[in-house]
Amino acid sequence: MTIAEGKREFTHTYDVSRETMERLSIYADMLTKWQRRINLVGPATIEVLWTRHFADSLELECHAPSGAKNWIDIGTGAGFPGMVIATCGQQKNLQVNLVEANVRKCAFLREVSRRIKTPVKIHNCRIEAIDSQAIQTMALDVVTARALAPLDLLLKLAQKPLECGAVGVFPRGQDVEDELTASTKCWKIEAEIVERNFDLPGKILIVQKCARK
Repeated sequence: MTIAEGKREFTHTYDVSRETMERLSIYADMLTKWQRRINLVGPATIEVLWTRHFADSLELECHAPSGAKNWIDIGTGAGFPGMVIATCGQQKNLQVNLVEANVRKCAFLREVSRRIKTPVKIHNCRIEAIDSQAIQTMALDVVTARALAPLDLLLKLAQKPLECGAVGVFPRGQDVEDELTASTKCWKIEAEIVERNFDLPGKILIVQKCARK
């Protein structure tokens, strides 16, 4: 699949406005250009970035609680899923926090935000550096993280948002049931596993509540 073919498939799958598609197209072009200088995504995924990154990110919004406004995306990297969700959710007035420790990736995110006029709050740090009071002030509805860590570590990283009432929406692989079973040894979890839409790979783990045993 070429980039152009992936873009056409994306537009057939998601009902986004012409203006949003223009912003996403600029984002995609910037990612392709910056990728030559810094490693933003896996090099093999550039040709399929519209399905592998953009569609994969936007699909998470379908599984978020109805009316969710305030998001935090941990280890956002090149902005997936957080920047995509923010870009497509501007009419909904979403407030999206992007957490990324890599300085150069944050520079890319700031330039994307500036160019496509997508308001996001970028935190150039690890999630552990954001204290519980700051997390509580964000009044978060959703916490996301994509391809960040094994589930047990992911729950530890997302613990503060989850304890403050955010719902976790995490794309996982086909072995998510085994991951969840193993994690219950250390965590009390209220969660469900749902199938992905649009023939995307893996499954979605939705965590309503989570606490250390």
